[in-house]
Amino acid sequence: MKTKKYLAKIAQNWSTSEDQFLIENCELSIDQLAQALQRSTDEIQDRRQCLGLIRRMRAVTRLTMP
Repeated sequence: MKTKKYLAKIAQNWSTSEDQFLIENCELSIDQLAQALQRSTDEIQDRRQCLGLIRRMRAVTRLTMP
């Protein structure tokens, strides 16, 4: 688990438009997002965690499963 301090440092390197792209396209695979944003898969995964998108996707998945 990454620390809050580490995740806060990551946030400094991301633009608002990149965050918006991640939020709007969160259903894409990490590889697709990395290619579109020209970032590493680790950077994509860390930023998704920082934005709370991983938790959000899990919650949506639980709600949509029968």
